[in-house]
Amino acid sequence: MQLTSDELVKLIVKEIKIRKFTFVILFSLISLSFLSLGVVWPKKYESSVSIQYEDSDIIMPLMRGAAEATQVKDQAQNVKSIIFGRSVMRKILEVGGWLDKDLSAIEQEQQIKEIIKSTNVKKEGRNIVVITYTDKSAERAYIVTKNFGELFVDTSSQNQRKQSRDAYDFINKQVESYRKKLTEAENSLKIFQSENADAKPGMKVQVDERIVHLRRVVDTLTLEQSEAEIKLNSLQRQLSGEARVTANVAEKGEIYARIRALQTKLDQLRLSYLDTYPDIIRIKRQIKDLTDEAGALSVSSSNTEKTYVGFSEPAGDVRVSSLYDELKAQISSVKTDLLTLNNRLIHNRRLLEEEKLRAERINNVEAKLAELTRDYEVNRDIYKDLLRRRENARVSLNLDLERRGLSFKITEPANFPILPSGLRFIHFMLIGIIMGTLIPVGLIFALLYFGSKLRLERNIYEDYDIPLIETVPKLYSPAELSAQRVGMLLVVVLLLGNLSIFVGVGWMKYLGVPILDTIGLGGM
Repeated sequence: MQLTSDELVKLIVKEIKIRKFTFVILFSLISLSFLSLGVVWPKKYESSVSIQYEDSDIIMPLMRGAAEATQVKDQAQNVKSIIFGRSVMRKILEVGGWLDKDLSAIEQEQQIKEIIKSTNVKKEGRNIVVITYTDKSAERAYIVTKNFGELFVDTSSQNQRKQSRDAYDFINKQVESYRKKLTEAENSLKIFQSENADAKPGMKVQVDERIVHLRRVVDTLTLEQSEAEIKLNSLQRQLSGEARVTANVAEKGEIYARIRALQTKLDQLRLSYLDTYPDIIRIKRQIKDLTDEAGALSVSSSNTEKTYVGFSEPAGDVRVSSLYDELKAQISSVKTDLLTLNNRLIHNRRLLEEEKLRAERINNVEAKLAELTRDYEVNRDIYKDLLRRRENARVSLNLDLERRGLSFKITEPANFPILPSGLRFIHFMLIGIIMGTLIPVGLIFALLYFGSKLRLERNIYEDYDIPLIETVPKLYSPAELSAQRVGMLLVVVLLLGNLSIFVGVGWMKYLGVPILDTIGLGGM
């Protein structure tokens, strides 16, 4: 059924008039239900404390890079981890009076969980953390919140100093440990270098240069040896030829000597005898035979010849003999040089092999030396870094001891809650009146919207297409009018009774009178 807003309001008012008694009953029941809920609704008092943390001390920029004071990124989480710790919660149970009830361990754990549920920690702004605690007792809410703030500041300061001290002690132990490792590595390196003469930096380069030099010397000596052998072979070939020439010359010299002797004897005989003398003829024949024998020797000479009777004697035999001697002297010198070259070549080859073995030994030594040096350098670098970190930790410890690092202070102390937080009794009164009115009106609206009863004249001809001639108003009999007056009286009585209950309970709440105790329900 489509209704305009004016029609809807008129129909709702009309239905309220028709069902006024039901409406008032529902209103009373709903409003009194919320009023009763407000009476038994527990009060919650909320207290909060604001804690400011500062990490911008003027000394910190000066010490940046040299030391770091204790820093925490998530301060809200840090606050929770501290105040919800066992030591703090134990003190909270004590100051809150819970331990006066002789709670068991399980009951204490349950109470701690309730306290944690009732505590809220949140960050406000850049560097402020607010701790809020809610309790049924205003005094306990104040005491617990106050102790939360104080215990957090004290505990966080102690934790900062403890963290700095622990960090310094840990780094100091590491420094001592690496000092021993560095000493051991240094001693191992010294012992290895003393036991291995080749375990020195740069020895590999020197040995490689030495090997290259010896190879060059061996190549040079080998070439010189080859040249000396070629020279020796050449001189020996020349000497062989000169030896044959010298032998011919010597043989001819002997023949020439005999010829000279015979010529001298012939000259002496000619002084006394004629050429027909037999001895002269015999001597001439001997000279001729010796001359023929000398001519048979194939000795070529271009030198001037000394002429005898019947033969000629060469004058260069002495020079031929000196060339032979000179060749022999050169051969002897070349052999001496060749022997020297052989000795030098053997010596340098032996040195080259020794240097190769030394290079191989140096490679093994250098591998071990590199390992020892690497261990030493690594331990040295770590040791230096730990020394620097230890000094930084020392300065950081001093910063935390003097509260120069991250510091906490209470900017707003815990407030004593005067009024309860959340829904109060006045809220339940207002909600009861509003809901006592809206719910019946909502039911009437649903009845009008979903009901099939005809309530408007236009619905007759719109829904059923029947023309409407006239409307007849309802006429009430005297009995009905009397019943309406009685009903109206009852409605007024119910409304006045409901109002009096609201006023009475509200006044008692205002005066602080315990309503439940007054009506005998205080022990429930």
